[in-house]
Amino acid sequence: MRMQLDGLTPRQAEICDMLWACDSMEEVKFLLDYCLTEDDRAMAITLLEVMHVEAAEAQGALEEVKPVVDDLLDRIMRNAE
Repeated sequence: MRMQLDGLTPRQAEICDMLWACDSMEEVKFLLDYCLTEDDRAMAITLLEVMHVEAAEAQGALEEVKPVVDDLLDRIMRNAE
């Protein structure tokens, strides 16, 4: 499945590229645990959640992840304050 996330900053796009280059969850975990700064790690986790929501929407399963989406939006708004 091809996914496009619009409106990303250059750094967010770089982080997405790093995540998409991972071939396994072990590689994603290594990237998160050892390769990113704390700020980049937090952004990577947020981007992973956005990707999950986008994938659910593309598969017509957005209602199933609505609680996750609501929580994600709440956390983004709290971090923006």
